[in-house]
Amino acid sequence: MAVKDEAEGTSARLFAWAQRTYRWHRALFIGLNVAITAVNVSMGPPWWGVWPLLVTGLLFTLHFLVYRTSLVDEDWVDERAAEIYDRSYDQGHMEAIAGGHRLETPLERKQRDQRKRRQARKQGRAGPQSSDEALGRAGGAPGSGVPDNPERE
Repeated sequence: MAVKDEAEGTSARLFAWAQRTYRWHRALFIGLNVAITAVNVSMGPPWWGVWPLLVTGLLFTLHFLVYRTSLVDEDWVDERAAEIYDRSYDQGHMEAIAGGHRLETPLERKQRDQRKRRQARKQGRAGPQSSDEALGRAGGAPGSGVPDNPERE
């Protein structure tokens, strides 16, 4: 428990540091690399200025990622999800799926099968015994009372 609290405190300090120093780091990154590039261009080849740019770019990228991560909270996630949903080109289809998708419980499935059997009897034909048989999944385990499916053998 103490390790978890310590880890949360460390990440909180890191996020606070990232937020506090990001603007300063961005200005330093831009100013330093503009100055190094200007000196390198004025001196001519070899183009050594690319190496400091790569190193400081990597460090600044890491800082930026920590900074952006520190700004994420539940409100941001909700806003972002709503924004993506609103920009969706197939929003009507997504709403239809979300509204019509519901898992059927075993009791509901049994009741549906019973209704189908009653309707089949009223029409004078034999209906499937269960959804599994209707889908061709009946298996003939010995003693199960379910007949073998000859198509599966």
